[in-house]
Amino acid sequence: MKKYKRFLIMVLVIILISVITGFVYGINNNYDLTGYLENLSTNNSLFTYHLIFIGLCLIMTISLVGIVGISVVIGFESISIGYILSIFYHNYKINGLLYGLINVGINKLLYLIILIYLFIVSCIYLKKSIDNISGAHKDYYAAIVLPLLKKYIIITIILMLYDILIYLFGNIILNNLTNML
Repeated sequence: MKKYKRFLIMVLVIILISVITGFVYGINNNYDLTGYLENLSTNNSLFTYHLIFIGLCLIMTISLVGIVGISVVIGFESISIGYILSIFYHNYKINGLLYGLINVGINKLLYLIILIYLFIVSCIYLKKSIDNISGAHKDYYAAIVLPLLKKYIIITIILMLYDILIYLFGNIILNNLTNML
């Protein structure tokens, strides 16, 4: 992973800038959280969204535009993280910020880690593809694409297990923690 450190730094800069942007935007908005807190008795279902997105990431990565698409989604997810934190902070101060961190940890942390991993995988695939096109390496695309497909299958399985856990337990945990606000 050490040789892909620059890709990791690049994605972490995107996340940092986006979280700060979302936080600043959220601080300047008045948003009433009572509707959100009342809906914690229902379950979040992100299965379809995540399956479609993983499929799109695979298509974008194979078509060599995965870095752009995944970095845009990382940016949007990071902006939403900053926005969530700022809204809870704006309404409930420090307790709200702690609750927002728990909320983000439950609902978005693993998904963001998976997005970071997919960004790095996409960068690696793009580098190998450019090396093949330029003639620097003579790997067949099957030798590059098959490991990529295996990674995406494993990521999809992990993400579906994560979505099942969020669906079954995520809002229950958050609902039980609303007394800290």
